[in-house]
Amino acid sequence: MIWGYVMFNRLLSFYPHAFITDSVYGQLIEEYHCFFDGNGHWLCIPKKDMSEKELELLRTLFPENSHSSNCSQLNTQSKKWQDFLFQNGGIPADEDKVFRVICFQYSGTKTDNQEFEAAIRGFFSDDVIVIWLEETRGVIVEEKKGHFLTEEDFVSMVNTFESDFFIKIYLYPGKFRSLSEQFAKIFQQDLQFFIKGIKLLPKERIITFEKVFPVLLAEKLDAQLKEILTGSLLPILEDDRELLTTVKLFIENNLNTSLTAKKLYIHRNTLQYRLEKFIEKTGIKLKDIHGAFTVYLACLLTEVSDS
Repeated sequence: MIWGYVMFNRLLSFYPHAFITDSVYGQLIEEYHCFFDGNGHWLCIPKKDMSEKELELLRTLFPENSHSSNCSQLNTQSKKWQDFLFQNGGIPADEDKVFRVICFQYSGTKTDNQEFEAAIRGFFSDDVIVIWLEETRGVIVEEKKGHFLTEEDFVSMVNTFESDFFIKIYLYPGKFRSLSEQFAKIFQQDLQFFIKGIKLLPKERIITFEKVFPVLLAEKLDAQLKEILTGSLLPILEDDRELLTTVKLFIENNLNTSLTAKKLYIHRNTLQYRLEKFIEKTGIKLKDIHGAFTVYLACLLTEVSDS
């Protein structure tokens, strides 16, 4: 729905206090009418700036966020966390406690929020706080206690949700941190990394800062550097994208031959043949950190260009 985003930009000239954002949340919904373009963008217009006729017209063109009811349903502790994360509110718990925020978003069949939350809580040994930011995106606040979820647990969580709810779900587990004023700022950065990660890494289900940052780095390279990097590798491998995919996965799996072969569903000897073929064509040794970094950056650039 590209025309929707174009229309949003045109509407900004009629509503000087409006703005476009990638996500909406509690306090924002209380003060603004938020309209979705179907492609990841929200147009937020102050409620006081719109007449009933204007509101009715825009509602016929774009779906409006109807999730504001969540704000009134938040319990006291959830409201404290929402204010802390989004509205510069006070620290919501003892400063000696350690928490992390896990972002989630799904696409596919719309689910019942209470049923969805119950399924989320089932994966945690201790109670967690779930805050919805919009219809299909929210955050989970987890305190670090005796047991906490590992990456393997998150993979299991994704598989369960996708099989039980028939949806495609993305998770971004933040780092455990002590509560401070920096906590909310870092969370806001993580949320933006999560949103960008879904767009740049659509095949990933567990998105982390470590996965997103190299892609953003590759995307932000200037045109000359991109041309130099891809020009030195892609002409050699342009007819063998399978080889690039193999090498990228090999690097992502810490140069572990057995694990890479298992994930590619091929024999170790087949993988070894491909790696030797790559070295023969490029002259780059993957077990050298400089070579591996350069090749990995080129692979990421290729993926970004393809997407």
